[in-house]
Amino acid sequence: MSSDASLVQAELEKYGSDSQVSQTENRKGRSDLPLEYSRGRAAMDSLSGVDQCLPNLTLDAAVPSDSNVIPESIFFNWSLLRLSGLSDGAFGQLTMTASNRLVESGDQSPLNRITLTAFLEFWNKIRLYAAEPDIAVSPKGNVQIEWEKDGENFIVLEFRPDNAIFFSLWQKDNPTEGVRSREQVDEFIRILGIMDENPLSWTYATQ
Repeated sequence: MSSDASLVQAELEKYGSDSQVSQTENRKGRSDLPLEYSRGRAAMDSLSGVDQCLPNLTLDAAVPSDSNVIPESIFFNWSLLRLSGLSDGAFGQLTMTASNRLVESGDQSPLNRITLTAFLEFWNKIRLYAAEPDIAVSPKGNVQIEWEKDGENFIVLEFRPDNAIFFSLWQKDNPTEGVRSREQVDEFIRILGIMDENPLSWTYATQ
């Protein structure tokens, strides 16, 4: 590992990892990625549910006058969503997931509006140079996003209701994990930007 890479990893590890995050198995079969992430791409197999649950709802529309027709998390963040520059696919993915989780069911909580706000504020800081990430929602209702270069290099962020961001950065078999507070977001973005390859620019091309 180069000295620059070592410096970046040391900076990322400065605040330690979050031992409160439950373990789950990632796509390589490892059980050491502490995140409830499910690939956002899988949630986009069909967006037909959006039309059924949210008729005529697009990002070009004015703020809906009836909050009963859309999930609270979407209604609450409507202005941020309109300014986000998200693609129709990403917006459809969010609204479909939110519509399918209007009430708590089993271990699936509704999309948390605070974590959606945190994601949109984060995205606004980076969207001019970052690739659009895959977007998913954890069983707890937290927004999770991922950038992936290939099967061995990826970064996952989870936005929490307390405005903290959990991150898990994998570079081959070298994981770096930790938590950043809202006040540390700009510094976190700066550190990622000085890496040899900025993970926020990674895109994964399926074969």
